[in-house]
Amino acid sequence: MFNCGLCGKPSQLGERAVRAVVDSRWVKHLEIKAAHHYWDKEGREIWKDDPGGEGPQIVKEVLAHKSCAEKKKGD
Repeated sequence: MFNCGLCGKPSQLGERAVRAVVDSRWVKHLEIKAAHHYWDKEGREIWKDDPGGEGPQIVKEVLAHKSCAEKKKGD
């Protein structure tokens, strides 16, 4: 059992919780040279660059009832 992070009410016995995103932000990651290291089939060491990029990042998420999470997603 759990208390819903959105409405605060307790769940029913056996009810499954879902994760609901409450807060997110937009982030930019810089390019990193030689960030990924692996070995190829011939045994040579390979270093690859990480191109970086931008996109949403979850700041906070809570456990919620499925119905509450669906209402939150619709907002």
